[in-house]
Amino acid sequence: MGEYRWGSFDYLGEAEWPQRCGNFGIIDICGFPKDHYYLYQSLWSDKPMVHLLPHWTHPGKEGVTIPVVVYTNCGSAELFLNGKSLGKKAYTGEQLVWQMPYQPGELKVIAYNGEQAVAQKTYKTAGKAAGFNVTTDKQKVKANQKDVIHVEIDVADAEGNFCPMADNLISVQVSGAAKILAMDNGDPIELTPYKVNVKKAFRGKCLLMLQSTDKKGTIQLTVSSPGLKSRSVSFVAD
Repeated sequence: MGEYRWGSFDYLGEAEWPQRCGNFGIIDICGFPKDHYYLYQSLWSDKPMVHLLPHWTHPGKEGVTIPVVVYTNCGSAELFLNGKSLGKKAYTGEQLVWQMPYQPGELKVIAYNGEQAVAQKTYKTAGKAAGFNVTTDKQKVKANQKDVIHVEIDVADAEGNFCPMADNLISVQVSGAAKILAMDNGDPIELTPYKVNVKKAFRGKCLLMLQSTDKKGTIQLTVSSPGLKSRSVSFVAD
């Protein structure tokens, strides 16, 4: 009939050592959605969506059967592995599951309403970590000492595929009209300070928050890690 969730985000406190936070939310402490975030989206949203889990990078598990789960709010979903259809299943209000022997490559799901494809999700098996994918929520801030830029840092292979289990030590260098507000990775047992410029990736990800100063001009960010290709991004403060 309904549901009440006490916590949507993971949050500091109410945790047992060595955890620093309660980690039962559907969004981690960095603001990264967990898989079950998309389960609620499939139940509570009318906008066509589809989500696929788990990721598809499992070295050493070739041939091992892995349950592939799909969340959607569409009429049906079809799963593909390396371009081959593994069948279409009708959505009747429950998650959809395929039992799949693991094979590296591309795993894709397409969701349909009737015969029309309306949403899709793809995972590609990642190789060795080689660099970074960097996404930000804005490119320009006000020089008001208040504006914040969220920078999502993903470890990626040479083809740009996300490395979901990477734990590389990530360093950031910031120059110009901004300062580091915080850096975190979402790991419930990560106990290092927030105001640092070095943090290990957790499950391939890290979050950096930059805060504007009272100076106008360019903000330059460089992301690096030993053995990986560095990535630079610039912003503007006006």
